[in-house]
Amino acid sequence: MNYIKIFTSQIYIFAFLFFIVALIVDKNRTKIIGIAGEFWVRKELNKLPAEYLFLSDVMLEVDGKTTQIDHIVFSKYGIFVIETKQRNTYITGNEHDKYWVVKAGRKKHYMYNPIHQNYGHKKTIEQILGLDDNQVIDIVCVSGQANLRIKSNKVVRVERIVDRILFEKEEKIEDYISMAHKINAMNIVDKKYRKQHIEDIQENINNNTEELRKEVVINRCPRCGNELVVRKGKTGEFVGCLSFPKCRYTKVIKKSNTEDNMLF
Repeated sequence: MNYIKIFTSQIYIFAFLFFIVALIVDKNRTKIIGIAGEFWVRKELNKLPAEYLFLSDVMLEVDGKTTQIDHIVFSKYGIFVIETKQRNTYITGNEHDKYWVVKAGRKKHYMYNPIHQNYGHKKTIEQILGLDDNQVIDIVCVSGQANLRIKSNKVVRVERIVDRILFEKEEKIEDYISMAHKINAMNIVDKKYRKQHIEDIQENINNNTEELRKEVVINRCPRCGNELVVRKGKTGEFVGCLSFPKCRYTKVIKKSNTEDNMLF
């Protein structure tokens, strides 16, 4: 028996299988990362006292629009709407920015501000349950090894999510248990419906990618990602970074011959 030939064949088979698995993982990288992030948040939420209830991966339809919420925690101290982000990168931004800067090594891209996204989820829950603004608390929970440079108390790391929830001590809601049952009953579990929802979101992202890119390029510093502002110098107006003098990026403003629109 040729053991060398058999051993070599096994190596080829193993290499082929490894290649297939690598392709599958790469194709579904974003989905896998998202699932991992939500898993760690659920693990932390299970540490809450027994009186707290929570639902995960909730899909609701209100006024013909579908909303998917990562986690909702129900308690007499308020309803907590949680958006999860799994990142192992530098993240820069603040509560009011439309986009946050995400850096991984020398690569940089922009993401829609998840605080804004989660605010929409908060309003959906308020509408369904008939609650006031102060009764629903929106939180963005970041898992992974992200280096956060975010100026907002609405953003916490996964290991701090329980502390953030328990920080609320004022009793605001009496019938939170019935509210949890109501949301659970409204949760859409049909796989085809959920698949269509994801496809619609992806199509919307694809349609708006170029618009997002153009808007960011115009309003953001290409070096640090902070806002660009118009400044006046000895030779006229120029665009400078809001982080000056930490960031010294500048670009001269060119005027068109026919209009006063700034081109930079």
